[in-house]
Amino acid sequence: MMEPSDRRVWSDEDFEQLSWHDNRIRSIRVRNPAEGYDFEVEFDHILEWMPRGKRYRFLLAPARLSFHDVTGGHVGFDLHYRQDLIILDIAREDIAGEAERREGVRRWRFTLTLEMQRAPIVIEASGFTQRLIGEPRECDGQTIDDD
Repeated sequence: MMEPSDRRVWSDEDFEQLSWHDNRIRSIRVRNPAEGYDFEVEFDHILEWMPRGKRYRFLLAPARLSFHDVTGGHVGFDLHYRQDLIILDIAREDIAGEAERREGVRRWRFTLTLEMQRAPIVIEASGFTQRLIGEPRECDGQTIDDD
């Protein structure tokens, strides 16, 4: 689990230190910049789980996770009225071929496992950047209350 800090941006080198468990997705979008597709997920990022007796409080911040230079993937989930999409885990697999690795090219398959969904979101991309897009705040629950 990531320790809280003043950091606001993370990337591929930070993957092993990041956790997305129980983070609620707020939006998903595909951007088509001139250099290639980006797949973006905005969510309530849990920066810290803070024990308070038998309960927890949470340090949360709105965040955007951008997967860069997307070349493939699959998105398929069932939505029901008022159902949240909750990230359980994000896994990463190196899919670059030997020739690509020799050239220094990175290719990853990211698998986003979601709560109560049969199929994960799968994205093939060159890497990711995660940014906080709002200020951290303490909350009683694992989501930022909608204003």
